[in-house]
Amino acid sequence: MTPDDALMTPDDFKPNVLASPQVRAYMPYAEARRMYFDEFVPALKLSVTGENALMEAIKLMSSLGEIVMGPSQVIYLDCF
Repeated sequence: MTPDDALMTPDDFKPNVLASPQVRAYMPYAEARRMYFDEFVPALKLSVTGENALMEAIKLMSSLGEIVMGPSQVIYLDCF
């Protein structure tokens, strides 16, 4: 850790969602599920077979106001 690290705030790590036209503020649940099982779980070497942890994370983020789960199984990032 350098002295400059102590000056960083959590806002320093937030991506500017609106700065890039390639970044979208939504994701279909099926895509999130695929990324969870194909990228996240193997990267952490987890032995997860069900969707319970993913659904709990979605519920937590939803209750914190970070995301909104739409009626058509689309996850929206609440970036505004």
